[in-house]
Amino acid sequence: MRWLALPLVLAAAGCARPDLAPASSGIPVPERWAETDSAPLTSDVGVYWTQLDDPLLTQFVEQALKNNLDLAQSAARLAQARAQLASARAGFFPQLTGSAGASKDVGDFAQKKLGFNAGVDASWEADLFGQISGNVAASRADLAAAGYSLADLQRVIAGQVALTTIQARATALQLAIARDT
Repeated sequence: MRWLALPLVLAAAGCARPDLAPASSGIPVPERWAETDSAPLTSDVGVYWTQLDDPLLTQFVEQALKNNLDLAQSAARLAQARAQLASARAGFFPQLTGSAGASKDVGDFAQKKLGFNAGVDASWEADLFGQISGNVAASRADLAAAGYSLADLQRVIAGQVALTTIQARATALQLAIARDT
């Protein structure tokens, strides 16, 4: 009997979750190597090109961000991800469905009565196995990914416009120097 219990105990021990906390190495680390909280940024990095104090550059970047079709598509994907999250959250609530109708007999032997009918159906699914909460978590992740994609695309477009404008200015300056010499 004891020999039969041993495999059950080992199987149960295999299902136990290990301690995931990092182990201390025991090696002393100099205090100057210790991480500290960095100072918060004092400027908005989303509009970094404004630090160059160039109104033409700012105009170009704003125009590129306003008129870019890739940004419009990315913003639409973000709105779609928001709607999918709302739809996934709706799974937690009861669903109501209603119907109504009217009918009238026509013909020689028809009655002159008008018939009405109405109905309401209600359903609710309990999240016993986590399907609904899993869908909500996946929708949240999709929303975050769509937001990061939009922000990244905005950053790339602004960077490309700023870089191209600066290169054009440098080329114009080199041309002016070449003409002067």
